Amino acid sequence: MLIVDIKKKLDKFELDVNFETENEVIGLLGMSGSGKSMTLKCIAGIERPDSGRIVLNDKVLYDSSKRINLPPQERGIGYLFQDYALFPNMTVYQNIAVGIHKSVNKSEVIENILLEMGILDKVNHYPHQISGGEKQRVALARIVVNEPEILLLDEPFSALDEFLSWKIEMDMMETIEKHIKNAILVSHDKEEVYRMTDTVCVLDNGKSQSKRDTKELFSNPNTYASAILSGLKNFSEYRKVSDDTIFLEDFGISIDLPRDVFINEIGTVGIKHDNIRISDEDLGSMNVYKGSIKRVAEGIENSIYIIDIIGTESKKSFVIDSKENLDMEFNIGDMVYLEIPKSNIIIIESDE
Repeated sequence: MLIVDIKKKLDKFELDVNFETENEVIGLLGMSGSGKSMTLKCIAGIERPDSGRIVLNDKVLYDSSKRINLPPQERGIGYLFQDYALFPNMTVYQNIAVGIHKSVNKSEVIENILLEMGILDKVNHYPHQISGGEKQRVALARIVVNEPEILLLDEPFSALDEFLSWKIEMDMMETIEKHIKNAILVSHDKEEVYRMTDTVCVLDNGKSQSKRDTKELFSNPNTYASAILSGLKNFSEYRKVSDDTIFLEDFGISIDLPRDVFINEIGTVGIKHDNIRISDEDLGSMNVYKGSIKRVAEGIENSIYIIDIIGTESKKSFVIDSKENLDMEFNIGDMVYLEIPKSNIIIIESDE
């Protein structure tokens, strides 16, 4: 188990991170500059927190009250850097061998891990002679041979193209499951986080929010920061009309909620932009509104419609994904009806 409870004063905010993780891949998700990479560096021992403690499997890595701060090489942690940190003047074999700290048959260990990684034929190549994906495999192999207790991944696929990153992502997950079991992933790519992690801890201006199951967070983000990071695009202030109805101040409409949703007198609501039906005819059901297509952002697989609600004093336009409306095509200026399912409405709590 890894226990992290640290604080560190930075230029724009104070890093204040608190989470525990065991036998899982946990994602650290946050905007650029929110403290994700700094958190990894503190765990690895590259940066020193101002206060708090870090404990890995009952071994104290850092404790400000006891003046404990183990150096990186004594922490039992693997750290995969964005640039892979390979030595340019060393071969693949030498890059891995130099990182082996245990007394083992280096040739046998290196041959086995390179065979597993599918790059045994590159053993005598230099970094400039291999691809970006192969460089990452070498960097990962150098980590795995030392049997770390946890793996830290800092934007591991940012330098790879989409097709290659998908393949290496699958290979990396197999490696983690076979050799390490525990990992922390830092990524700005929400799809990557969704696929690779079991749980997620959101960082907002340096402060960690409660760890949540990954799929639960993306389907029901409960804070503004997690809602933004999960991809929500429609937000509004609301006021309560009845136990199951609210008025959306920013869109100028009343909307019905599921009966089991608790609402305050005022607050913030998020509305998922997928699963919203668009039609050129009145759908005749609840939460249906007449609008006009303001803009269309066409994509390869689907389009995004920007829609203004008609007959209201709305301050914002709705952003709607076309995945539920692939059988119809709309153009700028078209009059449409949109149906917002009750399940798309999320009450946003104050960020922790």
